[in-house]
Amino acid sequence: MTLAERAKQKAKRHVRPALHSVMRPDEATIAGFPAVTGPPMAVETVIALVMSGIGFWGVFGAGPVPGIGPIPFLLGALPSVSMILRRHMFIAVTSRQVIWVRVSRFNGLPSGEVRTAPLDAVGFAVGMRVLGDQALRYSWPGSRRRRIHVSRFWRTDMGEALSTLRFAGAAVASSDAITLRPRPTARALKGGTSREHARFGS
Repeated sequence: MTLAERAKQKAKRHVRPALHSVMRPDEATIAGFPAVTGPPMAVETVIALVMSGIGFWGVFGAGPVPGIGPIPFLLGALPSVSMILRRHMFIAVTSRQVIWVRVSRFNGLPSGEVRTAPLDAVGFAVGMRVLGDQALRYSWPGSRRRRIHVSRFWRTDMGEALSTLRFAGAAVASSDAITLRPRPTARALKGGTSREHARFGS
């Protein structure tokens, strides 16, 4: 098992108690994936490194950068602030509902907030891939539409979740960035449990 696969299994184990707290005994967990709000983390990291490097050279190198001085160094700190303000979440799709779990940015453990919605009450729109991260917009009952990003390591899990939602009647707009299967996990939507729980890592 690769390090990425181990990390995925660990993330699933962390959110499992929160998922089971709102699931019925005969309910199957089909797929799930973590996501974060805001712009792609890879983009922010690159911007922070470039701007901080320019600013560092301007402050401690051969004199300030002409006309701008240490401004890039200060701008380089903005992505760090944005990372602090991000909301980290785990979105799971079961045979009966969609479960949204707020998780910690530090260890991935649930932070107490858990929301649920019927399968056909949510909406997703797949956007562009930016430096490996998959852009996604989602709408939740009673909330405004939000932009989130999913790591490239979770794109397969995201595809399974979105395929299930679209088959269940949810509004899922795809793109060339990801291919959704036409009839995913139909058995699970009819009440199957064992195979789907095994695939999710339960």
